[in-house]
Amino acid sequence: ECSLDTSTRYNCPQEQAGLAVEIDFLSAPGMCPPHLKCDRWTFTDKDLAAHEAKSCGLYVVETQSFYHHEKKHHKVRATTATDQDGRVVWKSDSPIPNQFAKWVFWDARYMKDLTTRIKGKCEVEHEQMRSKTNSKTHFKMKQPPPLVELLPEFMDWPSDHHISLDVDQTYGYGPETATFVNVPPGTYQIVVNRFGPPKGPPINDANPRVTIRIGTNGVFECRIPDTCKNRQNIWNVANILVEEDTSRPGKPRYRFRILDTAEEMIPLNRVSLPTVRKHFPGGCLAFAPFFAYRTYFESAQFAMGADPSDAVLQASCHGQCEPVADNADLRKCIASNR
Repeated sequence: ECSLDTSTRYNCPQEQAGLAVEIDFLSAPGMCPPHLKCDRWTFTDKDLAAHEAKSCGLYVVETQSFYHHEKKHHKVRATTATDQDGRVVWKSDSPIPNQFAKWVFWDARYMKDLTTRIKGKCEVEHEQMRSKTNSKTHFKMKQPPPLVELLPEFMDWPSDHHISLDVDQTYGYGPETATFVNVPPGTYQIVVNRFGPPKGPPINDANPRVTIRIGTNGVFECRIPDTCKNRQNIWNVANILVEEDTSRPGKPRYRFRILDTAEEMIPLNRVSLPTVRKHFPGGCLAFAPFFAYRTYFESAQFAMGADPSDAVLQASCHGQCEPVADNADLRKCIASNR
């Protein structure tokens, strides 16, 4: 819901396949075409990004690196640091630069404030920067920015909720782990990207597995089904749906479902894919709302490989999930088993 909300507010509808974005016009720099309506480029303003971080904000964390026992300069993994009480050591004054893409991954390892929403779009205005040597056009966020509101249904939700990437394995076979703590009801996407040269073998060849642990007894394993013959770098594993269970009166209870069928999963789309913190060296010029250069952040794909198209993303394999224990009740929690 966080990602869909942000995309909608900035005129970047995720359901619109082939949506034009600023980096589509890098090969022939010039004026942005009239059909370029997506305003994700405004997230390159630091003040705007800092305000957007107040809803499902992504932050920098302290990490500890581990190196190969023989190749001393070869990092094999990076783990998210925790304090003596086991809480993630995140930097409250360091939201990552791009708050448009709401993915927790190796360059954006911590998300918080999932119960708030920003009531509208942050507008930007022209700012002329001058020095003795040059004059350059910039933009900045208009003041005051839109209000940030706690969603009414989450008034009593624990403020200590977050998603964190705990282990980022950069060498070897994993595992990588992510933790969801007290997350509110919603739909959470799990996606695996093969991190390697663009022309390397597809993710299918690695025979990857994803283990989902929910509570004390809910353990599930997802894999790429043999029936999926699409060989590519991205695997759309599953969605986890958390919702309130209204079938019983009394104290609020919550239930989950693992969605592993194409009909029930949120389709992947190019506009909301994760990025790194650097700006892409290119873009296009636009007159509205003022004359300015529109650019964005570099893709998080390995070695700056181009993001796949919407058609490729939506054809990616989805997972086939099963409970680790042969439990009939747990099977009912999986969409493909119902």
